[in-house]
Amino acid sequence: HRAPVIVLCVVLTGAAAFAASKQQRKQYTASAGLYYRSSQQDQEAAGLQVIAPANPQPETDTNLKLATLPRIAVQTATALGQRLTAASIRSAVSVSQQSDTNLATVSATWTSPSLAATIANAYARQVIASNRRSDQNYYADALEAVNLQLKALTRVQQSGVQGADLRDRANSLQVLSHLQSSDVQLVQPASVPTSPSSPEVSRNTALGLVLGLLLGLGFAFLL
Repeated sequence: HRAPVIVLCVVLTGAAAFAASKQQRKQYTASAGLYYRSSQQDQEAAGLQVIAPANPQPETDTNLKLATLPRIAVQTATALGQRLTAASIRSAVSVSQQSDTNLATVSATWTSPSLAATIANAYARQVIASNRRSDQNYYADALEAVNLQLKALTRVQQSGVQGADLRDRANSLQVLSHLQSSDVQLVQPASVPTSPSSPEVSRNTALGLVLGLLLGLGFAFLL
């Protein structure tokens, strides 16, 4: 006897959810893939002894933290221009690490599909450039410290084992400081999305129908 009431609630709520979803502004999400190469590979190339960490999770957390620093958004906004601000870049971009891998995803959501892809790729490039500068500065500072230690030795010490060890370390650091590649690489540039990521009209409509069914049943029992 209450079937018309239930059907009416389902139809009205589903139609309302469909209409509300259609009125929302479309958002597009583009994603770029980053690969974090282990620093141990560079150390092996430089002839240094490598000790594998027992727990790689802290390094993963550090990489994510560095990739989301505010200065990355500032540099991205400066590089792109187009009246984009660092705040808008931060709100549009998200960085996530794929579990149990050295892969990270830089996703950008915008109302323009082409601009979403542009922002994702620009942000990924700034992450790579920032890591490259950090690595080069680190090895340059370490090389300077080793050279100072070497200069502080006497001539006898410089010609001995201690001097030889410092020179070997300096040579290894020179190799590392001159490596042009970053430990982060762009493995998958973001492409222009062909369909919006939100609103999800079909999902919202289905949820509206389910909600309408629940409301209709509740109203029927109440009557």
